[in-house]
Amino acid sequence: MKPFRPGDTNSVVAAGMGTAVAVVLSMLGLYVPIFSTILFLLIPLPIAYIGLVHGPRWAVIVTAGTLILDSVFFGVFSGAFVCAIFAILGAVLGWCYRRRVRPVATLFAGAAAVLVSFALQILFGVFVLGVDTSLLDGSFFETIRQTTEEMLTQFYSGDTLAEAQESMNLTYEMLKKSLLFIGASVCVIYSWAAMALSKHIFTRLGLKDIPGLPPLSRWEFPVLFVYLYLVFFGLGMVITEAEDAAISMVLYNLQLGCNFVFWLQGMSLAWWLPVRFPIFGGLRWFLVVGSFFLPFMQSILVVMGLFDMLFHYRQRRNYQ
Repeated sequence: MKPFRPGDTNSVVAAGMGTAVAVVLSMLGLYVPIFSTILFLLIPLPIAYIGLVHGPRWAVIVTAGTLILDSVFFGVFSGAFVCAIFAILGAVLGWCYRRRVRPVATLFAGAAAVLVSFALQILFGVFVLGVDTSLLDGSFFETIRQTTEEMLTQFYSGDTLAEAQESMNLTYEMLKKSLLFIGASVCVIYSWAAMALSKHIFTRLGLKDIPGLPPLSRWEFPVLFVYLYLVFFGLGMVITEAEDAAISMVLYNLQLGCNFVFWLQGMSLAWWLPVRFPIFGGLRWFLVVGSFFLPFMQSILVVMGLFDMLFHYRQRRNYQ
């Protein structure tokens, strides 16, 4: 790759175009809600491209320009707040691509960038702009629960209402306890999606050897996660929520993280099975998609992941 030289106008033009593309994607993501998720995930791509081809300094310039223009056009807490997360993710991915950082390390670097940028924006909003601190103390979520209860009274009554409220309260408490895991997993998913999109598009643009994760059927996680889960589960039995709520919540989220790894390993095994048993060609879609909505299906993949992790089923058959 050609390093930047003073007077090289190609980098200036590319940076300007990259900034324009990122701002347009921001605008479309904000004003076309139906496709906002996909459009926001495209924001890191022009910035990562600039970082890969022209260097990280230009990626930082494009990121700064995108944030400034988004703040002017949409406001700090509407457009810039959301788009900054994806813009910074693009800068980090571009740096990792240019440095040929390993795909797994790139994945977690991107996830860390999303997490840090989100946290910094929250702190900036609270301490500089004076945004309501209910985002931090949890009362915001309590408001959501009260609103949901009011909605339930419009559709249910009597015993049915009581059952619906009990189910809603149970779900609310589980979500409240799982916030750490949910936040961390969303960061990883954002990073993975941006990596997958950038590898596909950059390869079509003629850029070769873009680091990427292996195919889903080859994903492998160390058996260490099984032992970690046992440790976290044991500590969770000893340290109850009544004794130390904070530690208990952390241990609960760590257990969820291990379960998530088991589920991914099971999904990888399910995706590989048709190689050895062709009958699973259509069934794997049923298992994987169903696991997103049905706890029973999710449990099947978790057990499959544990089996593969403990006995190295695919490795012993050389993935054949």
